[in-house]
Amino acid sequence: MESTFEHMSSSFFALEERRKALSDAEIKAIEAERLVQLKARKIGELDSKKLQAAHGLEVAGKHLNRAKRKGLRKVFRRSKYEEKVEKWTSNCTKEESELEKLTVQIAAEKEDQAKALQRLSLAKQTLAEKNSIDEQIKSILEQAFQGFSGDMTENQCENRRNLLRDQYERSLSMANDPRRALEHLTNAFEIMQEAHGKLKTALKMNTYDLLSSNREREMYGPPGQPLAPQPMGQAFMGQPCNAGAQGMNFGAQGMDFGGQGMNFGTPGYSGYGGYGVPRPRGGMFDDTNMISAYTSLQTNENMKAARSLLEQANEEFTRALEFNPNLPEARAVTVGLSDLLSFANVLYDNMLTDFMVRSKVKEALRAADDALRRCEAAYRFQMSCCERADEEINQKKLALEQAEKELESERVRLMHQWQFKNQTSGAPPSVPPSVVAC
Repeated sequence: MESTFEHMSSSFFALEERRKALSDAEIKAIEAERLVQLKARKIGELDSKKLQAAHGLEVAGKHLNRAKRKGLRKVFRRSKYEEKVEKWTSNCTKEESELEKLTVQIAAEKEDQAKALQRLSLAKQTLAEKNSIDEQIKSILEQAFQGFSGDMTENQCENRRNLLRDQYERSLSMANDPRRALEHLTNAFEIMQEAHGKLKTALKMNTYDLLSSNREREMYGPPGQPLAPQPMGQAFMGQPCNAGAQGMNFGAQGMDFGGQGMNFGTPGYSGYGGYGVPRPRGGMFDDTNMISAYTSLQTNENMKAARSLLEQANEEFTRALEFNPNLPEARAVTVGLSDLLSFANVLYDNMLTDFMVRSKVKEALRAADDALRRCEAAYRFQMSCCERADEEINQKKLALEQAEKELESERVRLMHQWQFKNQTSGAPPSVPPSVVAC
């Protein structure tokens, strides 16, 4: 009987040492499984890029063959097709090099995936061994301590409590990244809203002169019609007068220097100026296509401010992607923000017309609208990630509290059981249960 107990005791301690050595088997299995999933996702992305490169190579090859065929048939414009042949040959070379590079990367990722699968297989075997050891320990404890099987229950409760506590602490540490990503996305969203307002202001500043021209059209009628009598006020200088061929007319419409005069438009506005004022010596002066230096300068300042804000938003997006690389929409926003307002530095140019400036502003505004929508989508997605992380933390916290209660209840039950055993066996109350069992 004694030899049997010694054998079970030695087996128990040997299994316990082995179980301690395999205590991190579950964590290693989870990490190995995540690595396998990551490699599979990476290989899928590279395969998609490879298909795109192959398609680009096919298209470039078709263009190259077409240019070669047309170049053979042409006699007078052969040099033009020779340039096209050189262009598409260069494109084919680039696509081939990109295809080879992606092929090498895919092969390397597949090798890493195979190694990750081996690690996962070993981790699963180790976890199965640990579970088997736990079952063996449970069986030995049931055989050796039939009267005190509660010790095993206490150990199980304590082990479960420790495992849940580790998982809860790990979840708390991992929850910081989603919150930081959400903070950067919030900053980016606020900055992009401010930039969107700057773009709207720029569009309004550039469109304002067209509105003044429309008011002049309503006030003075179509071009070529004589001026209607205009009300005089404090903002104008005297009564209309005609100073001859080189004279000055200080009427409601500013200044007219005869045949070579200048029309400075409706007072209080700058840009398109008057709608077309008849000169006293005949003819019509129409400055509808004049560039508004004042408005272009204000538009340029707003566009530069918007560009600076969007660059700040791009930095916030980059930081958010560092904490959560799997954000959809956010990566697409960072692609176009750097070149979104590249034309802002050349707006103040006398060769540009206000129509060209306004089209550029509208183009930037549409791109900013799209980026703002993508930013909002990324923000909502990250908010859902944070909510899921908080929900997971709360669940693990509740599970940990439940495990603490179960462990405390089991210890109270064992304490009463030990007291009852001590009273019935006559042993002192301070003697541990293992001594009483022996």
